[in-house]
Amino acid sequence: MSTTRFHWGWRIGIVYTVFALGTLGFVVFAMTQEVDLVRSDYYEYSLDHDSRMSARQHADALGAALSVAVSGTNIVVSLPVEQVGQARGTVALYRASSTHHDREVPLALDAEGTMKIPTSGMEQGKWTVTMKWTTAGQQFERVSDIEIP
Repeated sequence: MSTTRFHWGWRIGIVYTVFALGTLGFVVFAMTQEVDLVRSDYYEYSLDHDSRMSARQHADALGAALSVAVSGTNIVVSLPVEQVGQARGTVALYRASSTHHDREVPLALDAEGTMKIPTSGMEQGKWTVTMKWTTAGQQFERVSDIEIP
């Protein structure tokens, strides 16, 4: 019975080679992963933080008259009836898993102050809805999380 023993120099060489190949494999893996930023204009967006917080306070003051909910196959956005005809803005739908699914639609209220956005073609799961609008020169912003079944 013969046992083959490697010289210590060979062992060091094998360990180093395995380590180098593992590192190289990880680098190749990391470089091929898709990386999406939450926003492409994140720096400019961060500079506008104070005005966004002010707009959110204005929206919070509206209370229960302002809502975002999923009803059947629609996302229903409701604003106070007093703002119908005056409100101008957008509703942004953000999907954290991929920027390819994000949408932005203009705010279009009916006579009752509601807007329905169809969920057809949207992936199931968590979405973030950001409503931004201006009424009589005052800015409003509301961020809500919804779950599309």
